[in-house]
Amino acid sequence: MYCRSIGVNIFCSCGRVTRGRYYRVRFEFKVTMFFSHEILQRKSALGQIWIAATMGISRINRRKVQGIDVIQVCSQILEPVTPLALRLSGILMGGLVNVHGRQATFLLGMLCQFNSVMIMIREFHVELEVNLGLFW
Repeated sequence: MYCRSIGVNIFCSCGRVTRGRYYRVRFEFKVTMFFSHEILQRKSALGQIWIAATMGISRINRRKVQGIDVIQVCSQILEPVTPLALRLSGILMGGLVNVHGRQATFLLGMLCQFNSVMIMIREFHVELEVNLGLFW
């Protein structure tokens, strides 16, 4: 496990303008953010959340979305094994919201299908009673 450095350090050496001459301006950027690459592997739950947050929820298939345990991932984000940057944890929370919304959509679709099947069974049962004359 290794950490990657990304963050912002700006060094500026500016001169003042004298007699129409400009001094040279030098900028150096060094970005520093600490996170473990093992956390964001494609096969891990946080990796799937990262893909949902950055590339869109449509990049993850239905089986993987339904296999993500939202409560466990929340606890991993709130209490990580290695420290996470605030921006990374915010991005992961946004992806988690997308995944939870997709799971709710799948559940609603399954319930609507179940409801339509139950209505068909009830209608068939009523027709069967009428046709056979089964009135209790």
